[in-house]
Amino acid sequence: MLFSTSTTTVVTITWLTLLAPLVHAGWINNFRPKAPTTPSCGTLICPSVDNAGHKVGVSSTSYNVLFCSYPDKPGQNPNKFYCEYDATTGIQIEDNNSEYCPLHAHMISCPNPKERSSSMGKETPAAQPIELLHGVHHEPVKNHEGL
Repeated sequence: MLFSTSTTTVVTITWLTLLAPLVHAGWINNFRPKAPTTPSCGTLICPSVDNAGHKVGVSSTSYNVLFCSYPDKPGQNPNKFYCEYDATTGIQIEDNNSEYCPLHAHMISCPNPKERSSSMGKETPAAQPIELLHGVHHEPVKNHEGL
């Protein structure tokens, strides 16, 4: 009687073996935390304060919506008082801030190309927020009364 022996080759796959091609391709870098960036000119941003004088807190843009939170005390849930704006036009689309939301987001202004070329080495001022729709002025209200 013949006895046969079989050998089984075991392949050990480690996480490093699986991740190495992804790291090499740069794909894994997409998951690293990124440093905050300064918005470029032409970008819509949240108004720095709401019409009650509260400073902007958490802000984000997703699905064509600019979300701007205006907490009235530190550590407050950002979903308590907030404003939402269309991320392409800057027009207010939701006021969940006791009607203290500014009517539109601000846009970072871009330097005039003609002014830039004529300055010939002069320092160009940094981009500054401007109101998207000019001529609208809202008086600040001191607090969220009645809440």
